[in-house]
Amino acid sequence: MEQTRVTEFTSDQYVISVYVPEFNLRFNHFLINDDAPLLFLGGMKQMFPFVQEGVARACSASNRSYLIPSLSECTGVACSS
Repeated sequence: MEQTRVTEFTSDQYVISVYVPEFNLRFNHFLINDDAPLLFLGGMKQMFPFVQEGVARACSASNRSYLIPSLSECTGVACSS
């Protein structure tokens, strides 16, 4: 089963869903891909490598340098490209 799923639900708005098999549960994160993209994180920081993989699929490298995380604990991690 795919661990990270990226779904565009409307123009430039994505759900990045990370599956955690230990809990048989998916955690959803939301990306609004705009001039200054916003990433709304809905899971634990240990999931970030999977979220980052999803962001790379949905957001161009030039936009990722402007990514604004919605949670302060992820500042600096989310902004690296």
